[in-house]
Amino acid sequence: MSAKATPCPQAPSLAVTCFQVVSPAGAAAGSLLQEGTRPWADLESESSSSLAMAAEGPLKELCEEATCSICLDYFRDPVILTECGHHFCRACLTRSWGASEGAEASCPQCRGPAQEGTLRPNQHLANLVELIQKLRPVEGKGGVCEKHQEPLRFFCKEDQAPVCLVCGISKEHKDHEVIPLEEAFQENRAVVAARKGRVCQKHQEPLKLFCKDDEALICVVCDRSKEHRDHETLPLEEASQEYKDIFCGFLETLKEEREKILACKADLVKESEDLLKQTTKQKQETVAKFRELHTFLEEQEKLLLAQMEEVEKEVARKRDQDLAEFSEALSSLDSLTQEMEEKCQQPASELLQDAGSFLEG
Repeated sequence: MSAKATPCPQAPSLAVTCFQVVSPAGAAAGSLLQEGTRPWADLESESSSSLAMAAEGPLKELCEEATCSICLDYFRDPVILTECGHHFCRACLTRSWGASEGAEASCPQCRGPAQEGTLRPNQHLANLVELIQKLRPVEGKGGVCEKHQEPLRFFCKEDQAPVCLVCGISKEHKDHEVIPLEEAFQENRAVVAARKGRVCQKHQEPLKLFCKDDEALICVVCDRSKEHRDHETLPLEEASQEYKDIFCGFLETLKEEREKILACKADLVKESEDLLKQTTKQKQETVAKFRELHTFLEEQEKLLLAQMEEVEKEVARKRDQDLAEFSEALSSLDSLTQEMEEKCQQPASELLQDAGSFLEG
């Protein structure tokens, strides 16, 4: 069966949040009932047996938590003993203390000391018991639809009441959000757990104060206890605003630091870009200068090589000239030497003849 997601204006405080759910068993049942292809009893037995098996364990556990340990029945006007945190029906606890004439009042469960003036009602637990009684299929008339005599296996969120499969597909509940009991139980369990975190576990009072020494939420009873007597406590809203101001201060500091880092980053990027541009320019200038130097050196090289070639030619020419002169002088000397040698070989009479003119020549 399809479910319509609509808010529930008159739901109890512990009612679960509505959301759209489609029950395969219900959809199949409605379709088959319209077609008339299967007997109603067969269809109901399949869906109800599977749901009953799934819901039995967790629902039983929740029912045990909502049971008074004195009367062994669901809590009626539940109260909490602030000394130990145990819950009882107010009437059961009063009868228990009345039966103990002359004895000091104590907790019937743990036998710890207790005072009648410290009893505090627990409306959250009372709402939970009321919802469990609606969800819990019990023996006899309570677990069977009075109109159709079918087991109450589903839960109507709009009416906050268990319904049978026939009710779920009827005109009365056609546009209502109807879910299996097990699913309703799971939703309620989640809501109870969430609410439990906003209530003092010891005194069952709302956590309306904040202890700055312990940095923890506390109730008004905790605030008057010895444990927090000398501690600095603030109302929840005031503490929240104080810490919110601190967080906002840190947030502003973080934003300022972020802006500084972004500014430094921008400066660094700009400086790097400027350096890169300057380096690129210098690189181009260096390449150009070295190209000019290369051209100049090549020209100087050619000039020097040409000059050295001229020097080489001049040296060779001078050498050849000097060698020619030396050769001519040697030839003359060789001729004169030969004549002198021949002159020395002559007899004395011939040697002395024309000796003066020979030497002068």
